[in-house]
Formats: sequence, C-alpha cells, structure tokens
Amino acid sequence: MNNNFKVIFFDLFGVLLGPDYSELINYIHSITKESKNNIYQKVFDEDSMLFVRGEISFNDYFTSLQYKLDNGSSILEERFKYYWHNMVFGKTPVVLELLELKKKYKLYIITNTTNSHIEKIKFKFKFLKQFDGIITSDLAQSHKPDKKMFDYSLHQAKVKPSESIFIDDSLINVNAANKLMILSHH
Repeated sequence: MNNNFKVIFFDLFGVLLGPDYSELINYIHSITKESKNNIYQKVFDEDSMLFVRGEISFNDYFTSLQYKLDNGSSILEERFKYYWHNMVFGKTPVVLELLELKKKYKLYIITNTTNSHIEKIKFKFKFLKQFDGIITSDLAQSHKPDKKMFDYSLHQAKVKPSESIFIDDSLINVNAANKLMILSHH
C-alpha cells in the first residue's frame, strides 16, 4: 500500500460483521429472478438497519422489501423469516487481519448505526476494542453516503482524504467517498 495512507475506515455491517445470507438471497432469487447483487442491496439497505436496531417491526421491514423487489409479493413471509432467522451472524474474515493492519494504520469504523447499538454489540464482539474510534451516525449527525459523515470521520481521525482508505459493502457509500478523494474499495 501507498506509504501516504494513515487510516483505514471500515464499514461495520457487511464488512467486519455479517451474516451468511446465501440461502436467503438464493430463495429470493428463485422467486424474483433479480440479480443476486440487486437483491443483496435491497435486503440489506437502511430499512434492514432500522429493523435490526428495533426501530421498525419485522412486518414493516418485510412489506417494504416486497415493494422494492420485482415480483416481491410472491415471497412468502414465513419462508423469508425462516431464512432470515437462520443466518449465522458473526465476524467476517477481514477481522483476522486487523492486528496486522493496526501495526501500520489507524483503524476506524464508520457506521450508520447508533451509539446504543454499538454498546450492545461490544460485549459480544471484543475485536471492536482494537479500533481507534467508532463513528456512528449519532456522533456525526449524518448517515453515509452524506459528505458530512465522511468529513466528520476525517476530522476525528485527523487525516486528509488522500491519507485515507475506506472499505464498504455499499457501492453508493464507496462512490460518495471516492468523490471526496478517499481511496475506496467495494
């Protein structure tokens, strides 16, 4: 990597923590015939975060998802619920590299979740202590892909965009960071 880089910003859900969602995506694909990438983007969007944080009900999340998907009304709620609840949620392989990366870079998380949600998951996922900071939408008073979220993150890490790397599973967020001259990876 370029020696000018000082910090790596990671998205939390989808990059460091994530489910094995393959059975859920395959089920939806078998019904809708949409591309698996499109399905992933629609299933794990902001509405899914609202549901995971308990800010909307499963029924609200599922109904919203049905409208977003081609032929979404054909998805059976009980089948979807089965696949959703049987996803194994845990650390992704990237987590294994954090100690090595920490030797060369400051490490931050940029997440659209809340401070209270982070406090809940810190007990289960001890690796979160390895980060120099966790920037939530609460702290930044903004959400990715808003420029304000990235500006706040750069300020907290005390780095310039050209000294930063950003990794996210959302292409919209990656494109927003690229526009700010942050080297980004999807």
